Amino acid sequence: MKRSNIILDPMNYTTEASYVEACRIANLPKLALSMIHVSVSKYVCAHGHRPRGWGMWAFYFDSAAEPVWIKGSMTYSEALRKAKRIAQSQRCTWIEVAT
Repeated sequence: MKRSNIILDPMNYTTEASYVEACRIANLPKLALSMIHVSVSKYVCAHGHRPRGWGMWAFYFDSAAEPVWIKGSMTYSEALRKAKRIAQSQRCTWIEVAT
């Protein structure tokens, strides 16, 4: 079996660090930004519209209990771009915009 065909299930690992390390050891390619799903449903329920505009933004990565704040004040699209880069580096596949 080629290394590129290896599929690692995050549920088989006790910590996120062990999963990231297993991916690094398996020499898996970087997660494509287009493969990261962004959910805005809770934000829409709380605010009545999709996220937009200028401000401070926070995101939940996968099933994290605490949101991660993107440092600095910026537009939603800039913050989302940074959040996707963080998700990519941590091999997260799901981002939820915090309300």
